[in-house]
Amino acid sequence: MKYILSLIFMVGLISTTLIAENTKSVADSPDQISQILKMDKSLIKEEFSSLDALEDRIKSENMTYVDLDAETVRGLSLKADVSGSLLAIAGADDLPLGIPGFWWGFCLSWVGILLVYLLMEESADRKEQVKKAVIGALVGIGVWIVFWILFWASFAVV
Repeated sequence: MKYILSLIFMVGLISTTLIAENTKSVADSPDQISQILKMDKSLIKEEFSSLDALEDRIKSENMTYVDLDAETVRGLSLKADVSGSLLAIAGADDLPLGIPGFWWGFCLSWVGILLVYLLMEESADRKEQVKKAVIGALVGIGVWIVFWILFWASFAVV
């Protein structure tokens, strides 16, 4: 029985590793790679001109990215993925290193909870992120316990 459980555990681990792959590729052929590497500098400067205009406006008006609204970003004719990422980054400033509290707690347990509490400024968001860190720590401990129970059960003699 212990060999069967060990085999199931190892097959599950290997199959999970084999299934996890990167499906998004930068280029599908060598021709596309050569086109990417031969990009013209003037085209690159043209693409960044709207971002430079945005940066100049932010500096001149003493704004932050949080102050930007979607209409302002659209008015600069930015692509949708750039404008969405700018507005998403604006909300990530409040998190420690941009990582949500749940993952701090899940990966670092009580140390993660302490880091979230100490690194965030006093606000309602701090309380929410500390709560998420506690939930993450509890989930992490639960996953750890289940893992070790299954691991040692695979070696148990039935």
